[in-house]
Amino acid sequence: MSNLITSSTIARALEKLSGKFFGLGLKEAPKLYDVLFSKTDSESVFFHATQLAGAGFATKLGPGEIVPNKTVFYQGDKAWVPDIYGGRFEITRAAMEDAIAVNIAELCATELARMMTRTLEQLAANVITNSTTGTTGADGIVLASASHPAVGAANNSNLLSTASALVLSAVEDMITQIMENKANDGSPAPLKPQKLVVHPGNAVLANRIVKSIQRPGTNFNDVNVVKDFGLSMDVVVDTFLTNSSLWGMTTDAPEGLMYLERRAVDIGRDNAFDTDNVKMKATWRGVFGWKEWRGIYISAGTS
Repeated sequence: MSNLITSSTIARALEKLSGKFFGLGLKEAPKLYDVLFSKTDSESVFFHATQLAGAGFATKLGPGEIVPNKTVFYQGDKAWVPDIYGGRFEITRAAMEDAIAVNIAELCATELARMMTRTLEQLAANVITNSTTGTTGADGIVLASASHPAVGAANNSNLLSTASALVLSAVEDMITQIMENKANDGSPAPLKPQKLVVHPGNAVLANRIVKSIQRPGTNFNDVNVVKDFGLSMDVVVDTFLTNSSLWGMTTDAPEGLMYLERRAVDIGRDNAFDTDNVKMKATWRGVFGWKEWRGIYISAGTS
């Protein structure tokens, strides 16, 4: 009979439901990585970062003088190669026969979506957590360091000069350091802070520092320079940071923290012939990294 309900037709119905619920689960989860990282539109199998030192200042010329050549110095490069992440559930035929398959499909599909979002959040947060000890960038140096090389000048730094817990004075020092940034040839290249990134343990304090009208924590009527300086800095509380004392500031440096997504989060569904089990999987292919280390400044905090 054409209207006979079989395990095959139940599995097909289950596929449609799982796709629906997967999308809902993915939508409801927050995506901090899209707030802190820019998505590169590279069509290559990887995204490539090249570190150069620029031409410095223009030369003053007299009438009829030849315009001098300028040199751009190559300092290194880095290829960020994507990895694949995924997971799956398998729903038995017995579960479908017990009339609970639709509920299981909903739960499994939603959890797959949450699993993938959690994974991407953790991958992004790991770049910041491991910024002082982890992977090296195009210049051969870890993301947060006082040893980023410069040509004909002292090394550059995106580490707070004196590591500090999150306090107003340290935030002011980091803002100053960001504004005093130097290019790789030693010429001034001021930046502006954009977001204060903290562990949940510092969430209340961070908002107090950024949003208070007067200077927080004092009896004085001083203006809060963080608020009054026109910086409009947002607080980003990253639950996936594993170092509770580490904090940092993202800047307006172009192509700072970046990620490449070669395959967007995707769900696949299949019905096993030998068991009649329904299989549901989710995968993602990409990589989190950075091109310009000036995209974030870090304080390692205190132990």
